[in-house]
Amino acid sequence: MQEVRRNKIMDILKEYKSATVSDLASNLNVSEMTIHRDLDMLQKAGLLIKKRGGALLEEARTINEDTDYSYNIFQNLYIKEKNAIAKEALKLISDRETLIFDNSTSAFAVAKILDGFNQLTAIATNPGVFNVLMNSSKITLYSTGGLYSPQSNSFIGSVPEDFTVKMKISTCIIGAMGVSLEYGVTDPFPSEAVLKRKIITSADRVVLLVDHMKLNKISTEKVADIKNIDFIITDWKADKKIIKELSQKTNVIVASEQK
Repeated sequence: MQEVRRNKIMDILKEYKSATVSDLASNLNVSEMTIHRDLDMLQKAGLLIKKRGGALLEEARTINEDTDYSYNIFQNLYIKEKNAIAKEALKLISDRETLIFDNSTSAFAVAKILDGFNQLTAIATNPGVFNVLMNSSKITLYSTGGLYSPQSNSFIGSVPEDFTVKMKISTCIIGAMGVSLEYGVTDPFPSEAVLKRKIITSADRVVLLVDHMKLNKISTEKVADIKNIDFIITDWKADKKIIKELSQKTNVIVASEQK
């Protein structure tokens, strides 16, 4: 229920840009104290700015490390949208491919449903993807290894970077904290941005998975220009104007709502 409620809060802010605590409490039929706790968590994740008596969503605001990013918070947001995006990503995967997954929660959603293929090779840059694929008899599984970062739930540093550039990768499945036409694909963590850049360079095909809240947002570290992304997959709540603009630079797939 927390995840559903917080998704609704973000949807309201996406539409109206701001909302008061009392209006949110009335709309969602919960106490104002509950809304305060939700806003605190969403602000901690860098998704909104909490103001006296309410919250504000700023378009294209900068997301950085100082927002106290938490992988667990993002993992529990927009689950329905991420699952729909993951199903669209599966349609781009073929037997005998070599895939690499970054640490994004959207890439993890793909790994969870990666079955039915033959002779796949998968490379995990984080323990989440590795653990979900380790018991599959049809997947040859690699881990990049490296220094583990609990904040971003990923392996970072020279070890995963060197591993990545040595592999022949057909498709990379990655996420981002920000995507905009002007600034391209961005991420809040320098170490993650470096690894994503190497992943993109090493892969024949780049598939970027981003829910609607990541569009028209800017983070601190540049990862890639839109023209370097082969496919962007987002969800049905994405702004149609932004989709149209991005479609002029790359292939954009909009996942439909799953009934």
